[in-house]
Amino acid sequence: MKKKFWRCFVCNDIHWGLKPPEICPTCRVKDAYVEISAREAKAILSGASVDAEFDKEAFRVAIVAFAGGAEFQVNPDREKVEMLIEGVYN
Repeated sequence: MKKKFWRCFVCNDIHWGLKPPEICPTCRVKDAYVEISAREAKAILSGASVDAEFDKEAFRVAIVAFAGGAEFQVNPDREKVEMLIEGVYN
């Protein structure tokens, strides 16, 4: 098996290993890791931006879809969610 990079979808914690942690050690969310490329991990760890693959609305839809069926939900305060999404794209 080969080690991979994993990113917590909630807090951007980066993990390198054979599999992601079941519970994020930073934000304590269960099953929140997604596999990412070495390029994305390097960009996150260096504070650089990563080219967005889709627009803000598509990103919002992806977040809602990811949260569907999970033990957590997207914050119902749309204004706060907008602020966080703006931070991802700036």
